[in-house]
Amino acid sequence: MGLNRFLSQSEQSHAREEILNNRLLFDLKLAAGSCGYHLQNYYSDVDHDGFDLILDDGVNIRKIQMKSVGSNATTSKWEINRGLLRPAASNLESLGFQLKSPHFDGGRVCWGAEGGVILITYEVDKNNVVVEYRYTDIYIITAISLGILKRNDPTIRCARELRKHLPDGESNEKLKVNAGLFIKAYSPENLLCLAGMKSAVARNWQFMVRALASEEWGPKQKMLPGTLDEFRNGFPEVMKEVSGYDSP
Repeated sequence: MGLNRFLSQSEQSHAREEILNNRLLFDLKLAAGSCGYHLQNYYSDVDHDGFDLILDDGVNIRKIQMKSVGSNATTSKWEINRGLLRPAASNLESLGFQLKSPHFDGGRVCWGAEGGVILITYEVDKNNVVVEYRYTDIYIITAISLGILKRNDPTIRCARELRKHLPDGESNEKLKVNAGLFIKAYSPENLLCLAGMKSAVARNWQFMVRALASEEWGPKQKMLPGTLDEFRNGFPEVMKEVSGYDSP
């Protein structure tokens, strides 16, 4: 039959996901091992809460939704649970979201898991599966909204619209995430860094996003203006290192 035909069959979708997810974990665990630690992983029994996997580096814990697509596929949007992308309560206002909202008044919280989405693009080369990893979360979406992560105007509008509507509705309601809101990771080490896990690529880029988002939309004057300018001007270079690409 051949591997390519096997993976492309609709009735093998669960097998395809299992193969790709195992490949992802293998790559991430090797990358973590090269940093001197064992990356723990846990699975959700059901997908009701909008995530497939929990990653744990001993300090940071991240809920992850995994999506996969063939290299020739035309899919450009994926439905993701709102609660997965919403910031944690401690980062809600610093990322530019209001703690008080109509949904909060009704007893429903407007913060979330502050998780991420890993998109696996795969291509079959004979009996080998070649993969590329892309990642997004509220930090990347916020960086695009702020204009510090370069994207075209339609993608910036998508990021801003997503942020605008993210607090609306219940946490298990879905919204569509555009392909342009993902960052490609050069290596599993870069993917760990993008996901906020311990990595050989040690840059706290999320802190920079929080500081700039807070100045734009949240509590202001939390940092010296010179520091904010340094973050704003230096962010593109930082993300080159984080992603491993000259145009992240």
